[in-house]
Amino acid sequence: MIRTIQIILLLLCSCSFSQPLGDTKPNDILPKAKSLKVLNWNVLYQFNHKTKISQGSNWIKSKQPNVVALQELNGLSSEGFQEMASRWNHAHAILLKEEGFAMGLTSDRPIEVIEKQVKGFHHGYLHVKSYDIHFFVVHLWPSEFYETEIISAKIKEQLDAGNKVILLGDFNAESPLDAAYLETKPKIKPDFKVLTTYLDLGLIDVIHKNNTKALVTNPSPLVIPKWQPDLTAVQAQQRRIDFILASPNLSKQSKKSLIFTTKKVEKISDHYPMLVNFKFP
Repeated sequence: MIRTIQIILLLLCSCSFSQPLGDTKPNDILPKAKSLKVLNWNVLYQFNHKTKISQGSNWIKSKQPNVVALQELNGLSSEGFQEMASRWNHAHAILLKEEGFAMGLTSDRPIEVIEKQVKGFHHGYLHVKSYDIHFFVVHLWPSEFYETEIISAKIKEQLDAGNKVILLGDFNAESPLDAAYLETKPKIKPDFKVLTTYLDLGLIDVIHKNNTKALVTNPSPLVIPKWQPDLTAVQAQQRRIDFILASPNLSKQSKKSLIFTTKKVEKISDHYPMLVNFKFP
């Protein structure tokens, strides 16, 4: 009789306090993050046309980011991207597509796919969620403003709902925040319309917020001689066209921002990588 009562009590305790794992969101069972390092990089046809995959992967690993967004992952499969992400110790990777100019996001925490959009776009965009943040990864086409209009409407929905948002990628456009610098580059005819649209939503350029001297993401000398004849021509075209923008409720937690313009990364891509460090209370 006593044994029967014990079994009944154990069953009651189990029913009262256990929760099926399938009903638990991945981030709910992980400890709250104290910091978050977000890296963005256009890697030029999968790290300089696949010739610098090891060097690029090792460089990313050395920065120990929590989330990585990459553009120009040309020729990469979803399985290949998963394997690549493991090189910098990320167990989760989402690739937008396997054809053309692909982009993707990796994380050391689970990723929830919200939307993969390719139709009607030159390159498309990726909307995923990790660390309880909505990430929009973009590679915008120059002069095609309709892409920005569509994406900005999606972002506004998230902002209106009070969600945390990060928009990052290759925007192929300049920022009005760099206007003074761009005046020193007469060969550049800046297009501020794209960035102005996103800034008007309330998104904050967290690179500029924390580091106003970081003014160049493209091109690196790797474009010599195919696209530019010499270093002077390269420097005349250097400006920011890659960005990390964050919602106000997240940007205030950004404490450090860097654009890496070292000789080492110049051999890996024609774009320079950027990193933002968020600190949470």
